[in-house]
Amino acid sequence: MVGYWLISPYDAKDKRGKSFEEIWNYDLSNGTIALGASSLHNSNIQDLSLLSHEELEEEISRLNPSWGPRTIKERARSAWELYHLVKEGDFVLAKKGKTAILAVGKVIKKEGRVSFCDKRRGLERTGNNYNPYPNFLNVKWYKNSNINFDEHVFLIKRFGEL
Repeated sequence: MVGYWLISPYDAKDKRGKSFEEIWNYDLSNGTIALGASSLHNSNIQDLSLLSHEELEEEISRLNPSWGPRTIKERARSAWELYHLVKEGDFVLAKKGKTAILAVGKVIKKEGRVSFCDKRRGLERTGNNYNPYPNFLNVKWYKNSNINFDEHVFLIKRFGEL
C-alpha cells in the first residue's frame, strides 16, 4: 500500500541559517527533503533504522536530558516513522506553514536507501549549526504545484502520514 506523507522542509521562523527559499531550492536541486531531530547526528549509532521506537526514545533522551517526556516521544515518533514506515514509492507533499503545498514528490532509493542521516549535508542544506536537519528522504520531485489555500488546512505537526 502506498503511503502519503506531509512534510514541512524547514521551520520558516528559524532565522539561524539560510532562508526557507534557499533550503527549499536545495531540496529541489538535490532530490531530498529533511527532518530535524538534529541531536541524533551526535549519536554513536551508525544506522538509525536498526533502532526500535523505544530505543530511539532512549537515545533521544540520552542526548537531550533536559527534554520532557512528551517532546522525546514526539521526536522519537517522527524519527522512527522516517526510518521505518516511509518506503520507496510513497508520496511526499511538501508544505509551507498551514496554507501552502510547495510540491509533490515520490520517495525513491538512492545508493540503496530511502532515508539517511548526514550532518554534513544537513549543514550544507540549512547553514544552521544548531539544527541542521540531518535526517533525509530521497525524493523525485514533480512540478512545483504552489497550491495556496485561503485558510489553515494543515495541522501544526511538521511531519506525519496523511
